[in-house]
Amino acid sequence: MEWAALTTSTETGGLAILSYQLEHDAASGEAPGGASWATLVGDPSDSLLTTYTLSGTTGGASTQFRTRAKNALGWGPWSAITAVAASAVPA
Repeated sequence: MEWAALTTSTETGGLAILSYQLEHDAASGEAPGGASWATLVGDPSDSLLTTYTLSGTTGGASTQFRTRAKNALGWGPWSAITAVAASAVPA
């Protein structure tokens, strides 16, 4: 999973980003919209990562993700949910 870093602008209130939080739906496929969100990075420890590899997935299986950013004013809203299909590993 990869997402674009935010730049200091009106979108961030003119403040630097301190952390990104990435969550995945641990129950993907059971219910649309996130039945069981689990944090991968960014909370409770801050992280400025903008890429993450989720291990233990099955080739072709879809997982839902969402992200949000934090600045000195706190956490922003969650992004739209994105579904990503795991790549099949060649034999």
